[in-house]
Amino acid sequence: MTRKLTTAEGLEILALWLEDNVNCESDLCFDDPEIGTDSEMLLPCVQAALKLVKATMTTQPESALCIRAQGDANSYVLLKEQNWFAHVLMNGEMTVQQQEMHLKSMIAGVRNED
Repeated sequence: MTRKLTTAEGLEILALWLEDNVNCESDLCFDDPEIGTDSEMLLPCVQAALKLVKATMTTQPESALCIRAQGDANSYVLLKEQNWFAHVLMNGEMTVQQQEMHLKSMIAGVRNED
């Protein structure tokens, strides 16, 4: 039986591998050698993606608040103790990352009220 990784687990493994490549001064190039995208360039992107995944798609142990994408474009629910308390529909003018940053701000406001 093949074990399946969560998105966060996969990103953590990828980040560690890229970090090892940087530390070993690997010449591995992920695109055209003239462009030269290497592990050092990709590592911050993977780390940022991992941070975003952990912050927005999972319930953190210290908090029962989280965001869940609904599958429809720009549609999210905010969860409190695994029960939804708000449905948010964004207008689509921002990137997914920008939308989720605004939603995290909303959650921070709810935490301040607790």
